Amino acid sequence: MKWPRRGALVERRLRWGLTWRGWLALLAIVAAAATYGFRHMLDFLAVRDPVPAHVLVIESWLGDIDLDAAVAICRGGHYDRVYLTGGPLEYSDPMHKFQTYPELLDLDLIDRGIPAHLLVPVPAPREKRDRTYSSALALRRWFLAHGGPPPALDIVTTAQHSRRTRLLFEHALGDRVRIGMIPIWSPDFDHHRWWRSSQGAKEVLVEMIGYLYARVQVAWLTAS
Repeated sequence: MKWPRRGALVERRLRWGLTWRGWLALLAIVAAAATYGFRHMLDFLAVRDPVPAHVLVIESWLGDIDLDAAVAICRGGHYDRVYLTGGPLEYSDPMHKFQTYPELLDLDLIDRGIPAHLLVPVPAPREKRDRTYSSALALRRWFLAHGGPPPALDIVTTAQHSRRTRLLFEHALGDRVRIGMIPIWSPDFDHHRWWRSSQGAKEVLVEMIGYLYARVQVAWLTAS
């Protein structure tokens, strides 16, 4: 290597760079990785990881079809308590007389044969955003007012919402509570090819954005 002359303002250096074939190969690799990530987005969002627990939590805004799966989970597990989380119903909802999703779900589960003494509705305050985190905080307050949180619990929610739910409940309840997830798969679209359905694409993409927002939110809450 030739060293630049003392006092010189410009020097010549050897630089490695991609040829057009190299750039083409790099673009192909990036495109393949992006396609793989896109197609497996729902697999990433959906978390199935139940833990040995006697406490079950159900996010109460589930639809009627999802409720059938929730009832089967209640009957199939050895749960001593089933906590129903969620906020107030929308004012335009025809069932608004029940005021909150947990109260409405409580009646629905009893009608489907779940014993009333197992069910504990835990309504959260009305929030325009961060409703999952608000529900987790409401459950945390309920636990603290009634002897403390359990060592472990399982949460039932939709498959595409489960990773975000676990993240926010883990932050709200703390490290001492082991949280398992039981996802409910939507029958409205093929979860292996969710992008072929307008409803599947909408739900999965919105949930991915929501999860990324939740990651930023948790990072900010932890730092503050």
